[in-house]
Parts: sequence; structure tokens; C-alpha cells
Amino acid sequence: NASWEEYFDHLEAARPWADPIRPETTPSSSETRRPYTTITDPGALRLSRAAKKSLRDAHSVFVSGLESLATNLVFERGTTGIVTSAIPDDLGQVVTMLLMVRRSGSTLPVQVILEEEILPPTAESLCSDGLRSLGATCIIPQQQDGWLDAARHLPPFQRSQWKPLAIIASTFQNVLFLDPNTFPVQNPDHIFARNAQPFASSGFIAWTDIWTPTPSPDFYVVAGGIDAPLLSTRASSESGVLVIDKARHADTLLLGAYYNHYGPDYYYPLLVPHDIEDPGRETFLASALVLEGLDRKGTYTAPDGWTKTTKSQRKGRWSIKSQPKIYQRPGKSGVPGVVVMAQIDPIEDYHAVLLALQEEAWSQGSGQEQSQLQGDFRDHVTDPTFLDGLANLAVSPRKGKYMFFHHYGEKLDFSRVTDDLLPTDANDLRMRMWGEPDWVIANTGRDVEKMMWEDAIEFWCGQQGYGKQCRLMKSIFGSLYV
Repeated sequence: NASWEEYFDHLEAARPWADPIRPETTPSSSETRRPYTTITDPGALRLSRAAKKSLRDAHSVFVSGLESLATNLVFERGTTGIVTSAIPDDLGQVVTMLLMVRRSGSTLPVQVILEEEILPPTAESLCSDGLRSLGATCIIPQQQDGWLDAARHLPPFQRSQWKPLAIIASTFQNVLFLDPNTFPVQNPDHIFARNAQPFASSGFIAWTDIWTPTPSPDFYVVAGGIDAPLLSTRASSESGVLVIDKARHADTLLLGAYYNHYGPDYYYPLLVPHDIEDPGRETFLASALVLEGLDRKGTYTAPDGWTKTTKSQRKGRWSIKSQPKIYQRPGKSGVPGVVVMAQIDPIEDYHAVLLALQEEAWSQGSGQEQSQLQGDFRDHVTDPTFLDGLANLAVSPRKGKYMFFHHYGEKLDFSRVTDDLLPTDANDLRMRMWGEPDWVIANTGRDVEKMMWEDAIEFWCGQQGYGKQCRLMKSIFGSLYV
């Protein structure tokens, strides 16, 4: 991959020389993550004049090289697949994600980008046998051409920095990125179907979580003096799932990678002050917003010679408008336990937005005017600036159209099932991991938790060396799920 050498060289050329940004105070938990509201205020972190100049100059250097970097981004045209990144110790979670991918009916190939070059024997065995049986291939970027020489002088990457590297390292053009603890509960393949919206007209889909974005106003100064977007138009970004076309959005991906590369010292504090748990969650959407702002300002023009898209495809951005559904069960001793964030099918979200716009148009004009407006909506709905002005649009997706579950809490690694994975009742008897299944069935039409246990038992009981775990899983399944 000749692009690694160019990529790392350009990162070094665009290194900021300002002192690392360190927020002066440690906020309370309520200040760290505030529930989303359309009434927002920007983050309070401000930079010195010298720091802003250093960061802005470096940012400008990187943006000036985006056309060359994008042109040389390596992928196999016309390919589509799922990508995840993991350390070897998390491959058990990856197996669970893969089992749910296949249970959903997805036939997409999967590439597992490993964050460590040296694999223990158990990880090597899983990559060569178990994961391959589930249609997944392990890729070690450190073994790709151009990486070792170019990255030799770099410090080890943090976990949050690996997501863009994983997408770059993947050979797919169209990527559904999933964290190991995020998995589909409905088949996601139709997201990429021919002319399916919103992907066909955007090439970029970002989901939201429940928190208010709090970027520093100085981020937009550093990014080229662009107008700060209205924060009230969206909640902050969900980190567990992302869809991107590397042809149409090579520049978005690479600028997002730049923000992550220099994230710990600069861009994480600017974009998500004090968020230690998930510091990189805003970087991809921020890169899209910045490039749009620079384009409007006339200081950046996205290259289009390398996109080679069809007439039915355009470059845009789709930020999911439907709010995620949160389920949380109590943990032991009253401490909050497992949390599941359910995310909508983007096609359902697209149609829900069109329906909301249609209803709004009906309330404001005649049927003929509404028909004309609906046509305009379809033409412009994935234009980056169109939906940003619709913060108060009431979107109501149909029930049961959730596509992804993002699981927080104990790792869904069935190769090492522990008592912490399952709650207990007042009599200290085991209960289902997510509690009673009614809410899952109501939102997906399936008993997802039971299916997960069924598939995990079949997989791990077929692997050598997991006899004890196999017996424990079968015992738990017999007492809770039969």
C-alpha cells in the first residue's frame, strides 16, 4: 500500500508545533456529557493566539495535500464490506459481532483490522480458522507495504485513533464500520443497494447519540476560519457505527484521520473536551463539516476526478435524525449495568424525514405546492446544508425498524463467560443479560439475546479448548432461554 508512506509523510509535514492542549479543569460528569437539547452553548476551551496560528497553519498544510492523498488512496473499486478494528484480546467480541452479522442475513464480507502486529496463538487460530468460517479476514496494517518505514518514528496509536486507520487499511470501497461491541439486529446489506437512499446521494452516513456536542469555537478558527455550524441541529456523533464511500469521501476520511492522529494533544480537547471514554467520536463528522465550510468559503474544492461515481450518486452527508433508543438494566447493588443503544435503519430514517417534510409542506400549502416541495426535498435532502436548518423537525420512524445495537458494559465475549455478564434477582438467581425480552422483540421483531446465545454456543463448542465454557453456556441457556 504505497499510500501509507505518503500518508504518514504528509502527517509529519502537517504536524502542529503548539504545546499540547490540556483542559485546566476536570468537570463533573454532568458537564462531561450533557443530554442532547436544541438549546446549546459551545465548549469553553479557548486557545492562545500563537496556538491558534500554529494549528491553523498545520491544518492548512494537510488540507492542501488532500487531493494527492485522496487520489492515491488504495481500495478495490466496486467492493462493499464490513470493517472493524480490534486488539487480539477483543477477538471474542468480534466473533459475537460476526455471529450477529450472519444471523441478520448479511452476506457482506468482513475485514478485521488488528491493532497489534504480534498475535498470540489463540488469536492466530481464530483468524486462520474461526473467523474465516464466518466470512471474515484478518488484516494487519503493520505488515502492509509502506507502513513500517513510514510509521517507525511514530508513537503507538491509541485505541481511538485506530478507526480511520482501519477504514484506510481495508480494501473495500464502501464500508460499514462497526465497533466490536456494535452489531446488526436487521440485515444491513440493503443500505448499499443500487439507488438506495440516503447512501446513493451522500456516500456518508453518521448516527447520533444522546449527548450535546461541545466543540470549542476555536476549532473552527483552526480549521480555516469557517463559520461554526449551529450546534442545535444535531446531537453528538455515535462512535460505534459509520458508513462511508472511500471514493466520494476520501478527503473526509483522510481529514478525519488527521484529527485522530493529532487528537490526543490537540483535536480531542477541541472537539470533545473532557470525554475520556470516547474522545474520537466527533472527528469524522467534523471533517465533513470542515470541508463543506471550506468549500463554501472558496478555499477548498473537493477533487472529483478520482470519484468515478455514477450519475445516480452524489457526494453529500446524511446525519441520522431519528434519536437512538436507550435501554439500561440495573447492575449489582443498584449500580447501573448494561446499556444498549438501538440505532435506526438509515433507509427508514430517510423515509421518516421525507414524511415529516411532506406533512410540514401539507400544513403550509396546497397539494400542488406540496408535490413540488416533495420533489425539491428529494433533490436536496442529502445536501449537507439542507437538513442542518431543520432542528425542530419531528421525525417518527416506524416501530421495529432498529438496525444496530451498541452494547455498553460487560464485553460480549462468550469465550470467557463470567457471572458479571448476567444480572441476578433478589434471590441471587441469574437473569437474562438484557432483562425481559419484550422490549427487544418490540423493537426488532426478534429475540436477539436468545439468538446470540444460540449462535455463540454453536461456534465456541466447535472450537478446540473451550469445553468448560461450552458446558457453562449450555447450562445458562437451558436455565434462561429454553
